[in-house]
Amino acid sequence: MRVLQIDATPNPDSMKLTLDFDKEGSRSSTYDRVEEDNPKFINDLLQIEGVRSLFHAINFVTVDKKPDYEWEQLIDQVVDTIDNQE
Repeated sequence: MRVLQIDATPNPDSMKLTLDFDKEGSRSSTYDRVEEDNPKFINDLLQIEGVRSLFHAINFVTVDKKPDYEWEQLIDQVVDTIDNQE
């Protein structure tokens, strides 16, 4: 899995990452905690200090960060976590 594009959103605490991966089915999902039945890459992202929640739909994931963190602290780790998935 790879990040193809990163886009700012109207919410300064959220970034949209377009992936080279299509989510199976058309249902979107929101995640705010690590759970056994979550996709592995979702749990890996949620374990990054500063990540608050994720919204995953078709071919993108929106990452919502905690307000006391800056994107400069997080974005490289978020992208690396996604890019290192098989």
